[in-house]
Amino acid sequence: MDEPLLPDPHDRFFKETFGRVENVVPLLCGVLPSALAEAVDWSTLRREESSFLDETLAKRCSDLLFTVEWAGGPACFYCLFEHQSSSDLKMPLRLLRYMLRIWDQWEREHPNDTRLPLIFPLVLFQGTGGWRAAADLRGLVHLPEGGPEELTSFIPVFRYAVVDVSDLEVRDRIHALHVRSILELLRCVVMEKDAKRLKSAFAALDDLLRCQGNDLAYIRTALTYLFRASGDIDRPVFREQIQLLENNRIKEEAMSIAEMLRKEGREEDLVLARQDAILEVLELRFGHLPVDIPSSVRSVSDGEKLRHLHRQAVQALSLEAFRKVL
Repeated sequence: MDEPLLPDPHDRFFKETFGRVENVVPLLCGVLPSALAEAVDWSTLRREESSFLDETLAKRCSDLLFTVEWAGGPACFYCLFEHQSSSDLKMPLRLLRYMLRIWDQWEREHPNDTRLPLIFPLVLFQGTGGWRAAADLRGLVHLPEGGPEELTSFIPVFRYAVVDVSDLEVRDRIHALHVRSILELLRCVVMEKDAKRLKSAFAALDDLLRCQGNDLAYIRTALTYLFRASGDIDRPVFREQIQLLENNRIKEEAMSIAEMLRKEGREEDLVLARQDAILEVLELRFGHLPVDIPSSVRSVSDGEKLRHLHRQAVQALSLEAFRKVL
């Protein structure tokens, strides 16, 4: 297996899973108003290669945009995956920003169109404690108590749907077994603990892999996601669950990925140790470090570059001189 493991397992799993028509259509049909779902021409569904996230938020969430035809006109489905521990209370405002960016892009690409496409925003939430953000902008905007009802007409009106992977009622509305298995896998990775997490996650993974058949590329993605996103997993139980997999080809793939992750973990430890050594030398020589120095050093992972920086930390005449070689 020569494919490198990407640093963000959540982003990769989300995009490779729900970037597929056979997965995203059952998900959308389970949460859309029935009249809209029936009016959509699902054969026209197309994934757009665009992201509308702020750079600072891209590490804790992922997004996908789809276009489709419905009732003789265009529509957009914007799917936002929140793989953070708690819900963002300002989600309506964030979504409004993203929707405006989508419409801006639409105008640039369709300069002769006089109308905008409908946007259906969907939030897929993997955190704990349930989704707590307001369902629309009215929940964020301060209005004087007892003020006239007409004031609400000045607030932009839109709602968004939420798929909370911990909410069984939401999952029950999705009829496709393999999509329910995907949501259960997402739930187990975050909600369950230790051995129970792995056993539940492997059960969901087993259901999912049976549906995916011989799609080895996706099997690798799903296995890698489980291994990387589970955090402080119990290694003996982990190996035990791999041995329980019925498909020998998948079992071999799981062992290969596990070995790669073990090597990757050793490499990450070595990088961290080199970064620590550089910062320790700098602190001993120049005292308390400004915030940008540790941040810049931590962003370097190349071994040769880190060795060079360590020499510079020892030899540089000043902190400013070291900053110039970062």
